[in-house]
This record gives sequence, structure tokens and C-alpha cells, in this order.
Amino acid sequence: KLLSSDVDNVFIGQQAGENRTGGIDNTFVGAYANYNGSATGCCNTGFGKSTGYSLTSGVQNTFVGRQAGYSVTTTNDNTMIGHNSGLNSTGAGNTYVGSYSGDAASQSGGFNTGIGRAALSAVSSGTYHTALGYNAGDEITTGTNLTAIGFAAGSGSSPRHMTTNSNEIVIGDNSIVGAYIRVAWTATSDARDK
Repeated sequence: KLLSSDVDNVFIGQQAGENRTGGIDNTFVGAYANYNGSATGCCNTGFGKSTGYSLTSGVQNTFVGRQAGYSVTTTNDNTMIGHNSGLNSTGAGNTYVGSYSGDAASQSGGFNTGIGRAALSAVSSGTYHTALGYNAGDEITTGTNLTAIGFAAGSGSSPRHMTTNSNEIVIGDNSIVGAYIRVAWTATSDARDK
């Protein structure tokens, strides 16, 4: 396909980059990959059917897996790897690794990290969340700065149910029967708290 302002773009696959007219250093491989792209955007990479389908002017995004990053349009610095990873995400700076991670119906939140199948799969406008594990943080929708580590951590079957909370950490689900650490925990405080 001849682009009007093409600089080192590569599109391979049925209708890949179909509506793109330009851009710089973009590579998309797969049927309908970056189908709705426009004239701008730089340094984006997508491998898989419909990856980065809606991406227009976003910069430095990486999408791997069927429909990964499907709804990202103008935001930057997203990494979405896995089937439907970040499917409906429009936020910036998100990292989702695992099938269905970060695939909420409407996801404008940014700077979230979800690693594991369906990790952070319900986030809508939440920011700065971190979830590691199968279904970790899968019911978090809003709030900020939540950390969920382990299988179903932060879900309704964990010690703390995270949905709209902020500034909390949960490790594991209710099946955990012991917690061990080699050294003592150190809890710091601020004089204002006293």
C-alpha cells in the first residue's frame, strides 16, 4: 500500500493498515491490524489479528495477540500482550500481559500494570494499579495505587475486596493458610499520624 506520508512503515496481512495514510516507523502484522490508523503515529508495533485496530496518533505502543490494544487511539506507551489484552483500553502507559488482562468494557485508566490472565480486567478509570497473578485485581474498577499479588488477590475471595479502593495492598486469596518472612516487617509512621 502506498501511503502519502510514509516513512518506514510495514503492514502485512489482509487489510492491515487499510485506512492509514502516513506515519513513521510503524509495523503491524495480521489481518486488520491497525485497520483504522490515520496519518500520524510513530514507533508502534502490532502482531496479531486486529491488533491496534483503532490506533491513530498514538506513539510507542506494542500490541501482541488477537485484538490486543484494539481500542487504543491516541495514547502512548502501552504494552498489551495476550488475546484481548487491553481490548477496550484507551488510557496511556498501561502494561497488560495475559489473555483478557485489562479488557474492561470501558477503560480510560492509565499507568496500570496487570500481569496474568484477566488481571485488572475490570479497571475503568483507575490509575497506578498493579496486579500480578491469575485473576489478580480482577474486580478493581476505579481508585488509585492498589497492589494485588497472587491468584484472585483483591477479588471477593481474598482478605480484602478491592473495587474502588485506593492505596492498599493484598497478597493472596482466602485459601492462604500461612505467611512467612525471614526478617521482621518494619512499619514506618509519620509524626502527623500520631
